Amino acid sequence: MKDEYEALSRDHIQIIEFGGNFGSFDRLGKIAFVNQLEEIEEHWDIFLARFSLMGMLDPTFAEESADFLKSLGMDEGDFRLFLKRAHHMMRDDAEGEVLPT
Repeated sequence: MKDEYEALSRDHIQIIEFGGNFGSFDRLGKIAFVNQLEEIEEHWDIFLARFSLMGMLDPTFAEESADFLKSLGMDEGDFRLFLKRAHHMMRDDAEGEVLPT
């Protein structure tokens, strides 16, 4: 599990750093980026759900995460909706770009 966590963390950091150049990506690059970002988030969901089901999710982590989101005026559902909307906007923006001829 440690190796999986480290790989997932590394992938997440890399995609976020890569996304710093989102504005310079072409249309297909933007769409591919959003797809990769969503895939990593899905892997996090699965990883954390497994930990939770096994009773291995640190309660302090869960509390701190909830407190952080609360400080932003959100709960987990609000945050997931926020991410979904952001990804949708990014994808719509990319799909609306005109392909070079």
